[in-house]
Amino acid sequence: MYNEDIFQRPIRRMLPQFVLLLSEPSKAVRNSVIHLLGLMDPGDLTWAVDLCHDSIIHQLRSPDVRTRIGSVHILTELAGTNKLSHMIQAFIPDVLSCINTSDEEQRLSVIHIFQELLKHEIFYPIVDQSLAQIILLLADDDWNVQNEIVDFLSSMAIEGCCSV
Repeated sequence: MYNEDIFQRPIRRMLPQFVLLLSEPSKAVRNSVIHLLGLMDPGDLTWAVDLCHDSIIHQLRSPDVRTRIGSVHILTELAGTNKLSHMIQAFIPDVLSCINTSDEEQRLSVIHIFQELLKHEIFYPIVDQSLAQIILLLADDDWNVQNEIVDFLSSMAIEGCCSV
């Protein structure tokens, strides 16, 4: 007989690094990490994501596009993971704060995160609560952002998931 905790302790310490691996461009790497995280205890996962919160938001605000895309990967993968979906609410105020930046790509990242949230019915209330701030992007100076937000709002209306 063995003590299970002896094997889980080193993995538990590495969980924050695993969460940050969700920023990898490779979908295969992200899928492997999601599978591994799916085997972990929900309490440990919550602890790991809490530790990574500031780092993920810092990445989302990065001037480097690849870094920002990595943080979008992290948040969208977390949104799709049943054990972690409850944690998305904690990221929403920080994600919404990126609407007011001068960086078009950063504003587009916000839209992409909310598009991913729309894929999961559990997040409809979060999207609905954030809608007033998201709609502000209709007045954006950049036409790419305007087009993305129109597509996003159209998909919401088609799905009938929120109060559009």
